[in-house]
Amino acid sequence: MTIPPTNILYVSKLSPSTNGDDLKASFARYGHITQAHTHHKRGWITFTTIQNATDAYAGHSRILDGKVIQIQYHNTLALRSAGTRSTSSTATAQKRKDNRQAKKKAKKEAKKAAQAPAPQTFGGKVKEWLKDLWL
Repeated sequence: MTIPPTNILYVSKLSPSTNGDDLKASFARYGHITQAHTHHKRGWITFTTIQNATDAYAGHSRILDGKVIQIQYHNTLALRSAGTRSTSSTATAQKRKDNRQAKKKAKKEAKKAAQAPAPQTFGGKVKEWLKDLWL
């Protein structure tokens, strides 16, 4: 599935010293930038048009402040974090949920069984009766 580009680029693996002004300076040659900011070695660059972002995505050297960076369209990251899972990870999550429910049920049943009164037996009375009989 191909996701269409947007006017926002997500940049990761930045140098800790890189800031929004550095991003703006590095990407400015591809078009007008309305916003550029960084947070914990990640950055977002908002261009005025999708074409400018596409040009920056295709043309940037992928090196900034001496580090090799990764660039992707912002919507690819948003879709991934929005809860779209592959069927295998969904199945795994369902198995985990089923296992938790089964363990919870078994624990509840064990607790219930421990609280139940012991079944009535006549073993003790029979022993006493036999003692009395043989003595």
